Amino acid sequence: MTVEGRTFTPDEGGVVNLNYYDGRFLRADDLNRERDSQRAYVELSNRVTASGTAWGFGVTGLGGGKLHLAAGLARTPRGQILYLPHDVSAEVPDLLGTATTAPAPADPEAAFAECAAETSVTRPAGDTVAGTALYEVCLRPAATLTGTGEVFGRLCDGCGSTTDSPYRADGVTLLLRPLSADVQPWTVAGVTRPATHLRSQVASARFAAERAAAGRVSAPLLGSTLWGAGAAQQAGDDTVAVGVLGWNGTAITLLDRWTACREAVQTPSAGYWAGQLEQRPAAVFLAQVLQFQDQLSAAPAAPGGSVQQLLDRGFVELPAAGYLPVPPAAQDLRDRLAAQFGPGVRLWLCAVRRDQIPHEFERAQHMERISLLRGLRDETAREEVDVLVPDGTVTATEPGLGFAVDFAFGNDTRAALDESEPNPPGTLRGQGVGRAETGRGFEVRGALSSSAPPNIEALARFLRGDVPGLDGLDTFLATIRNAPPAAAPSPAQLRRLVDLAQITEVRARSRRRPALGALAAGNDRVTAVWAHLRVDDDPFRFTSRQDSTGFLLEIDVYRPSTTPVSFNLRISGTLAWDSAAGGESVVSASGYFALSTGGPGGTGTGGTFELRKLRLSRTTQDGVTLTARDESGLVAGLHFRGEPVRAEASIGTSRAVAHTPAAALTALQEPAVAEPGNAYHQSAAAALSLLGGVHTDPEWAPDEYRRLFPAGDRPAATVQATQDWVLFRRRRRESCEGDPVTPIAVDTVTVQVLTMPGSGDAREAARILLTGSPDEWPDGWQASEVVFEGGTTTLLTPGPSWQQRYRSAGGANAIALAGYAAAPGALGPLVGAGRLRALLSALPPGVVPDPALPAVPVIPPSGLRPGPGISGSAFLITYAPTPPPVRALAVKAVFVSEANQDEIDAVRRPDPAVDTGAEAFAALGEGGPDSLRIAGVLAQLDTFRANQASALEAVRVETVIWTHPLLSDGEREEMLDLAGQVQLALAGRDEVRSLTKHDPIQVSYTRAEDDPVAFLFLIVSDAAV
Repeated sequence: MTVEGRTFTPDEGGVVNLNYYDGRFLRADDLNRERDSQRAYVELSNRVTASGTAWGFGVTGLGGGKLHLAAGLARTPRGQILYLPHDVSAEVPDLLGTATTAPAPADPEAAFAECAAETSVTRPAGDTVAGTALYEVCLRPAATLTGTGEVFGRLCDGCGSTTDSPYRADGVTLLLRPLSADVQPWTVAGVTRPATHLRSQVASARFAAERAAAGRVSAPLLGSTLWGAGAAQQAGDDTVAVGVLGWNGTAITLLDRWTACREAVQTPSAGYWAGQLEQRPAAVFLAQVLQFQDQLSAAPAAPGGSVQQLLDRGFVELPAAGYLPVPPAAQDLRDRLAAQFGPGVRLWLCAVRRDQIPHEFERAQHMERISLLRGLRDETAREEVDVLVPDGTVTATEPGLGFAVDFAFGNDTRAALDESEPNPPGTLRGQGVGRAETGRGFEVRGALSSSAPPNIEALARFLRGDVPGLDGLDTFLATIRNAPPAAAPSPAQLRRLVDLAQITEVRARSRRRPALGALAAGNDRVTAVWAHLRVDDDPFRFTSRQDSTGFLLEIDVYRPSTTPVSFNLRISGTLAWDSAAGGESVVSASGYFALSTGGPGGTGTGGTFELRKLRLSRTTQDGVTLTARDESGLVAGLHFRGEPVRAEASIGTSRAVAHTPAAALTALQEPAVAEPGNAYHQSAAAALSLLGGVHTDPEWAPDEYRRLFPAGDRPAATVQATQDWVLFRRRRRESCEGDPVTPIAVDTVTVQVLTMPGSGDAREAARILLTGSPDEWPDGWQASEVVFEGGTTTLLTPGPSWQQRYRSAGGANAIALAGYAAAPGALGPLVGAGRLRALLSALPPGVVPDPALPAVPVIPPSGLRPGPGISGSAFLITYAPTPPPVRALAVKAVFVSEANQDEIDAVRRPDPAVDTGAEAFAALGEGGPDSLRIAGVLAQLDTFRANQASALEAVRVETVIWTHPLLSDGEREEMLDLAGQVQLALAGRDEVRSLTKHDPIQVSYTRAEDDPVAFLFLIVSDAAV
């Protein structure tokens, strides 16, 4: 006998359907059972395939009180089908209010069903962040009996009637489920703001929780029986999430589909094993990318001049891969992308074939997300990101040329430059370094230190255009023609001036005054100048009116003095071909200009300009000569020749005396300018150091220094876009044994830590470092060392290592001063401020620098100066801060009655003298964000209602918030957020029939140290009156 196996039939829990035979009596329950069994077969089959949305089910309604759900099709994890052929809407308060719970389904084996009453429940609130309660928008299958049909007979009429519903219509239930989201890991004080970043913070928290719920590979897991058991049975839910909603009690403040919604693209078993192997399921990766692209398409533009545009537009974290729009053929693609990602990210640009992009996108699926904040907290933890440019072009930039530049401006520039008269009267002298890079177009930049004009106000009037055209230039030149002889600044003069200027500038900025610090008399004989010109294409290649190219001209001028003055000029636009004749090319310039001046009478002006005709000519006799003339008579010329290259440039007017240009320079190609000890190098570095104090970005001066003095003159490859989009993805890293290791140049910096017993002692020590003699410095410094990338502000010492060294040196939780001293010949003035910022950003949690004191260059005593092999020293004065005073919100209730009218009027006016401890005020609760129990406040409110003369079944509540003026903006926001949570909880109570919110008021009431810093008053009245 052949045995074909054994059959097992479950006694319960399986699928049971009807067995038909002649003579069987069929009842409605039998037919319903047969239908349910067929549904069970379909649902079990569906569980083998993907769950989630197939199409539709979008949610809209941001800013209003009604949630709109689009038609769609989805499948629950239990295999149930959700189908809605039409759009529907629901009021959010209805979804959050009393919900009806249907009776439990009757036992299908029973002949009778007990008539059950419906029950009511109140939905709990989700986590509240910045006054917004968070919920998941979910769909659940539902069915409704419809129609009316006559009943022709029943075996028993226990619950019967003569009619019934002959049809069952399937639909969906729209509901809100509380969402828990801890956004603290994606919050940085002074950087993130709830109004801007909440959407991205909630998405990041939800994605992180999803990732944490999956398994992690470990040795015990690898040795377990998991691998032979097959995929585990999934805990099937009967709901599908289609979005996340934020509610402030009156309107939808946050609505994001892809934070919670998952498309039906992956089977449950594939998702299970992805979780065990630390993979990211395809549906989750797709949702993260779509969430970013959806938010990006709706995000407001970043403010002008932003260097962290994605962060300023509301993003705290990015998916492992995503797409960004870019202008095609932009010459400054790297700069544009760097401004989008911000200083917390390091970028690599790569040109790839367009058909390679989908594969590269796919490779990022299982990588971690990209934080825009981690690198701001700790510069050693900056994210590394590849930007893949589809069909991008790679251009090998020709080696740049460094030039020693001599400059003259004023009465007799030729005599000054050919040294027939080294210091002619009425002429300003200067020197520095220039650099030229050529390719399809060209780029020139330079920095120099010059003697200062005696009448700086005349220069201000000329640059502002107070006297227009060439008359303005002549007026300015007239102010310096009778000036005494002035030599170019000496290196010693420049070093002393840089130290003085940096100290005064940082002091002024730390006290929220204009960044230009006044210097003592006698220090006003130097002007720092920086210029940058970029032309994207060679205008002499143009042959038709369709030919054009972009250009950018930037000029910064700064004179530190007793009345310091700065100028900033930006001109950007397009050069378009107009005509050509007789060896000249005529182009039209159009675009935008901006001019700002700082100092006495400082102003900002700007606007557009059009059709400014420039006549360009080029000759090649005895080298190359370029000449540009505009319609006003301004003439600029450049002549270069020879090997090494010698260049001569001049700017003058057509009505000027021949060979006497208003400004002229000579530039000689000179490799020695790259050496820090070179006089031209020192003049350029000093100019950048001085100008760095005027710029708000501490990285500006170091970045410009690296551009002017790059590490070697090797050709570099640059990538340009040909499409209007790029793909970014988290950078891959593979370091293998046997691979060559390229050492990088590093700078070792000593960190000296001095810890004082209190803030007063710390501030006195800081005063000595700022204004006293090095011999007066206090003792007790503790030293440790950190490492920076050579010549930069990038901290290479890992953050945890630096934090441990800081604590080992006795560093306390408050910083009173941060100072920097460079070793002789090092780039301290250029990198000092940035290196201090890097150290401060990576301090241990809880360490707070004192905002009232600056970070400055200092001159330490000989025993604390940088030793051999050390490029600089940082000095930190620390102290243990006094524990902060009480930061608590008090919730008080007052009943509307004639007896309490004075107290109510005092709250509304407001009157800071009102006694909030009077009998009229009932204390409902007091505490801070971590200690105020909102449930306890509501319970006390119930007691308050019950204790009135006639118990209040329903009430109207009017809320008034007081905050004390001593609070900082951040502390006030914290108290308002806490009060908003209480208001939100009140809005969800059935007995509160109306809730009126007044704008918060700052009230200078008298408070002791342990008194609350804010009040939330509830003015309660009987809703029946």
